[in-house]
Parts: sequence; C-alpha cells; structure tokens
Amino acid sequence: MVVAVSDTGIGTPPETLNHAFEPFFTTKEVGAGTGLGLSLVYGFVSQANGFARIASEEGRVTTVSLYLPRSIEHENASMPQLATLAPVKPTASKSPPSTMRAVLVVEDDPDVRETARAIIETLGFRTIAVADAQTALGIIKRRTPVDVMLTDLGITGDMNGWQLTKAARGIAPGLKVVVASGDESQSAVAAAASPPLPFLRKPYNSDEVAQRIRELIGPGRTRGLD
Repeated sequence: MVVAVSDTGIGTPPETLNHAFEPFFTTKEVGAGTGLGLSLVYGFVSQANGFARIASEEGRVTTVSLYLPRSIEHENASMPQLATLAPVKPTASKSPPSTMRAVLVVEDDPDVRETARAIIETLGFRTIAVADAQTALGIIKRRTPVDVMLTDLGITGDMNGWQLTKAARGIAPGLKVVVASGDESQSAVAAAASPPLPFLRKPYNSDEVAQRIRELIGPGRTRGLD
C-alpha cells in the first residue's frame, strides 16, 4: 500500500532533498524547527516494515510517499474502517525477539529519544529507551540483557551521563557505552576516559550511530552497518 501526499509549492532542491530524513536536519531558522518530523516518520514506517521516498520538481511540486506492507488481517475491512486505524508508533509495535542485540537509550528529550530509538531499530537492534539515569540503572540492576548503552551527557535529574556511566559500569563492568552531547569539547573528555568512550556529537545521524556501534561490537553484527 502506498500513501502519497503532494503539495503545490516551489519544490525542493536536491541538496535539501538528500538530507530530508536525517534527524535534526532543518532549513528553518534557529528555534523555528527541530528537524525531527520527517526522521520520526521514516522511523515509524521502517518499524512497520515499510519505507519512505520523497520526489520533487523544483518550481512545481514535492511528493512524500509512504510504502506500507499490506495487512491480511484487515484485507476484507472497508475503507472507512482502515482509515480509523491508529498510526504505527515504536511503543505500539510488535516486540522484537529477545535474542536480538539490545541498546539502552538514555535521553531526557522525548523527540530525540524517539528519533534515537527509530535509528537504532533500523540497524537491527531492539531498544530500551528511558528518560533518566535512575530508570536506566534499575534496568541494569535487574540484569536485563543490554549490549550497548547510549546516553546523553546532559540528562537532567540527580545524575548526568558521566555519573550514569560510572554507576552503570560499577554494576556491569563490561557494559559498552556510547556518550552523546551537543558540546564538541566533551569528545576529548570521552577519549581520555578509561577505557575511552565512543562519542556522538548531537545532532547525529544514522551513519554516525552505526559507526559508533561498529567500534564497540565489530562489523557484520547489525543490518546496514557494512
């Protein structure tokens, strides 16, 4: 099934079109947009085993097409019934097999957290996404299988990302950690840690996330890394 929406605007230049689905990419002024809308759409469609495409003719039209697999369950349903189905969201999707590698995402911004979740799941991982350090530590204390923890260094609460990393490794010494921040100077601190921590400069994209995970677990372990 294809859902396509076209506008009657001025079109989109190729240099913008090539980055349209990247998280945090926006052509709006600072403070006017987050650049997360289309990346979230792409993530939701991917989790439904579909894909998205954008086609544009400068000066004429832009068309966004969402390709979704047909649901046999609703094959005989009428169109009005289909139209009332809720959109697919990461939290409502079918749980991935527990044997899949898992990434624990710790991010207090809900939009960034869902974007990170969508990116990581398209790489073939299952994700556990939480908003604060204490929830993350609770998951680790319960010995929930986690292969990698991706934490924002500036999370709010009684612990920041550095403190969370130290506490988490006190519980699970072999835990692999990737840290993220919008402050590039933090990359030097991450490199000087023992052992060094892979660093993601925010805003990051799917290629950068894949690269950091590859550094930790090696190539050939996830979809789309090689």
